[in-house]
Amino acid sequence: MNIDTKTVVSMTEANQNFSRVSRMVEQHGSAIIFKNNVPRYLVVDFAKLDDIVSDSEEEATQAFWNYLTRIKNGEND
Repeated sequence: MNIDTKTVVSMTEANQNFSRVSRMVEQHGSAIIFKNNVPRYLVVDFAKLDDIVSDSEEEATQAFWNYLTRIKNGEND
């Protein structure tokens, strides 16, 4: 999986400057918080939650990957 470096923030930075994380989410649709150089948390715009959550696990997984692919390709609807 490819991660857009524009949406990555460290845990320390997220703790010290959450407004930066929220700006990333507003601009890119999500932000990924790394802890110990490993992606640990995904912060998603609540309005886009329906795009990545559905009833069945398989559908939710597919919707999540579709959402990340759209973000990677710069599509912010």
